[in-house]
Amino acid sequence: MPTEPLTDLLDRDLSKAAAKDIIENDSALLREIVNYATNAWARCAGSAKGEENEDIASTSLYYHMIEMTDGIEALVSEQCIVPAVPLLRSSFEANMSLEYIFEADYVDRSLAWLVQDVRRRIALYESMDPSTERGKQAQSIIAHDDVGRGVDFSGVGSTKENVDRLERLLKRQQFEKVIQEYDRLRSKRERNPQWYRLFGSSRNLHDLARHLNKGAQYEFLYRHWSEVTHATTFQRIIVHDDSGISGVRRMRDPSYLGDGSSIDASLLLGATRSMLARFRQGEETSVKKWYISEVRPRNQVTLERRRT
Repeated sequence: MPTEPLTDLLDRDLSKAAAKDIIENDSALLREIVNYATNAWARCAGSAKGEENEDIASTSLYYHMIEMTDGIEALVSEQCIVPAVPLLRSSFEANMSLEYIFEADYVDRSLAWLVQDVRRRIALYESMDPSTERGKQAQSIIAHDDVGRGVDFSGVGSTKENVDRLERLLKRQQFEKVIQEYDRLRSKRERNPQWYRLFGSSRNLHDLARHLNKGAQYEFLYRHWSEVTHATTFQRIIVHDDSGISGVRRMRDPSYLGDGSSIDASLLLGATRSMLARFRQGEETSVKKWYISEVRPRNQVTLERRRT
């Protein structure tokens, strides 16, 4: 016979019923923004006029944000607010990357983002190949990992061929400036500089957030999201009643709503406007009409809830 949950800790139906109005509003809000964004993504990708590889970063980051928001909507619809936090954190990171790329030096920053991704994939393939130095080190680690020992890498194909293909890509002239900047920083003992460090001063996400005037968001939102994501705090599971007695918060607690829906809606809306401004100039009027008719009424509900 299937096991029933301990309802004092987890009552799915009761939680959804108690938050019915909020779920209906927030789920519909996020779903509408996601639906619009999927169409905007296709229009932007189809209108990208940059040289080969120059628009991969922006279209990939925007795609990532759409997918994360779609996941958040699915969790919100089930009153799974806390498990949506890692997705919100990821969307925030992608939003910062996209904003930084659009801020200035679009081509250099876009290619820097892509080069970092390619270099990481090269390192991963080399770790799968026992004939490489990275592969030998990885084999030693895998030997002591009960789960890792059972991982089969045969499905990735020839690791050497994959590495050769990616290294040929990085040898293209369009990446020469980025590679030189990587080498310059590494010569100054910056072993693995982040892509946004190239041609800039931000060494980490904290620096990048402050550069983008998102320092408060990083300190008071992102750090909290990171605590949940990395499981480094117990505070969120503790609840106090009016008499001050502590107890354990119920999972899917309908009183624990957070600001995730309104924050993520704002992030994806901002990214959509930025993408359209870059690739589809002239759509500002239609976007404004859509926002007023389809988004603003529900978004105002979430914003009002944040103020109370």
